Amino acid sequence: MLSDYDIQVLQDQEGDKIQASEFEGFIEMMMGKKTHLSFSSIKNFIPITGGNPYRFMRYKLKKFEATQAMVLGDAIDVMILTPHLKDRFAVIPNDASFASKAGCEVYANWIQEHIPSFNPEGIEGKKMDEQKYIIRVALDVLSREKTIISEDDYKLAQFISNRVLRNNSVNDILRFMKPEHTQTNVEFEAFGWKWRGKTDATLPYGGYLYKNGVVIDMKLMPDASPNHAIRTIRNEFYNGQGAIYTKGQKLDVPFLNICYDRSGGVSIIEHS
Repeated sequence: MLSDYDIQVLQDQEGDKIQASEFEGFIEMMMGKKTHLSFSSIKNFIPITGGNPYRFMRYKLKKFEATQAMVLGDAIDVMILTPHLKDRFAVIPNDASFASKAGCEVYANWIQEHIPSFNPEGIEGKKMDEQKYIIRVALDVLSREKTIISEDDYKLAQFISNRVLRNNSVNDILRFMKPEHTQTNVEFEAFGWKWRGKTDATLPYGGYLYKNGVVIDMKLMPDASPNHAIRTIRNEFYNGQGAIYTKGQKLDVPFLNICYDRSGGVSIIEHS
């Protein structure tokens, strides 16, 4: 268990604080194994990915909030794996902005397209701060039904997904994919703990190279060329993710990272 001194040092390093009551509740939860583990939580624990016990604790206690990078990655995955679900994204026009009244009007008209009961005329004549408040409340309501993404990021997701789907090697594998093979929630016990996670695709048949099946995880990387992709995989411990979600489920099949970057580069890295 961490000493009071260790906790203080880690808090100083991370720049935030966890309340004593939260810490005690976390220790009780872990000692009683009243929680589950996931690859994301383990990444926040192991030193190879910059993790430590305090960061792990903070991750387990925090409320999940999707970052812009997560939304972009989600859009790419949907366009590649489950294109029939792409309507769940609400794409904000580039000229929607809180910086001007004209930008707020664009926001208001766009919101009405998704929430018909919203009246854009309701913000006319109001001060900028009032307009922003009304729009932010509407955006919060909309975000409960749709995933909000910028127009630029949506176009980037379209570009990347098109490049991935036009890659012959990727196509040779994904052409055997069915909707029920994608975004699979998994739960299993391994190493004395309950685990939860999601695989992008688990195929019972992946072509002549993967006749007995294959597990696939998509990764957006700074550089998807093979050498750089392998380096990123090692640094981010994605090979460990493959081990957890195959060996943990007692699946004797290869694990693939389909890697892509913002410039349209694509590569496939196999872990066996």
